[in-house]
Amino acid sequence: MASTAAVLTAAACAAVLLPADEDPLVHATGPSAPVEHTVQQRPFRSVVTLDAEIRAQQPVLVHQGATDKAEWSVNDGDRVTKGQLLGTLTTSTGELTLEDLRISLADARQERADQARLLELDVRQAEQSLARATGEAKDSARGELARVRLTSRQALEKLDLQISRLNTKVSAARNKMRTLTAPVAGKVVRDEGGVHIQPDGFEATAAVPPVLMYRLDAPEATRTSAVVRVTGGPAEFDCGAIAYRGARPGELTEATATRASAETGSPSGTREKTAPDDAAPRDTSMGEDDRPGISASCTIPRNVRVYAGLTGTLAITVVDLPKAIVLDASAIRLTTGEKGLVSVRTPDGSIEDRTVSLGATDGLVYVVAKGLRPGETALARTGEQR
Repeated sequence: MASTAAVLTAAACAAVLLPADEDPLVHATGPSAPVEHTVQQRPFRSVVTLDAEIRAQQPVLVHQGATDKAEWSVNDGDRVTKGQLLGTLTTSTGELTLEDLRISLADARQERADQARLLELDVRQAEQSLARATGEAKDSARGELARVRLTSRQALEKLDLQISRLNTKVSAARNKMRTLTAPVAGKVVRDEGGVHIQPDGFEATAAVPPVLMYRLDAPEATRTSAVVRVTGGPAEFDCGAIAYRGARPGELTEATATRASAETGSPSGTREKTAPDDAAPRDTSMGEDDRPGISASCTIPRNVRVYAGLTGTLAITVVDLPKAIVLDASAIRLTTGEKGLVSVRTPDGSIEDRTVSLGATDGLVYVVAKGLRPGETALARTGEQR
């Protein structure tokens, strides 16, 4: 027992005699070194993955509004092909339509023809009266013939001017006439709201949490590539161009918000989830009464067999840059607009606060458009922000 106490006493004395800069307890309780991140230049890819539902495509509006008059060559329920002629549209606000002008022009031409026949009879009668007249009556008949000819010419010139003006209006109205063609193949739907085409195909539709619009609308965003994975369905496939509907912040309710995830641009391909794994399941169905304020959709290729109501994911490749300057998000303090503040360690060891221009983000790193060079070192902003 005595030997054990001696060992402990010697160890304690040794600990006391250690210099402060070598004592591990001092380092454990003192201020920790700041985390540093190196500015990198590498490929950057950001993919936003959303829960999706397969639906019949949305009707496509062809014509709407009571201020226009359309002459339709198709009826409600007719099936049409893309590009097929549906009808013609002419403006009718405050002026006659093309059809009305055509009718007025035909009436004016008919009136001129009738007037020409009557005036021709008047001239013939005046010529016959002159032929029969003798003496002083002949001078009177000659004057009457001249008057009838002048009156006839003036009347016809007036009608010709009216016809010319109507021809000008018809030409102007014809120039305003718009040919309506089917934007897609499908069924014609005509109702009080206008004319739509109900496409034959399907689309993948996903609710977009408003906060993700910052990523989807990044300056480098192309949004031209999307992949659909259908649960229990065919292998993943490329989808058409992405269309966004109702991008009005604040309309997305908790009931219709879907779990969104982002595949990062890191080599490991880890997924940054915007909702925890143990979150309560949400109803991702999007009925007519609870549609989200913002949605993304793309057309399913016709050679892929799907059914309305199936679920899956819609993966949108937002940005795909072969070479970009990137920095860990923890080293950036966002300020205003597309700007951020970064603490950079200079070659002499001092710290410099620098304003940088930011581009796209995948949630873990930011693309730095201006203000940093590859190889520079930035400090993570932990604790109190400077």
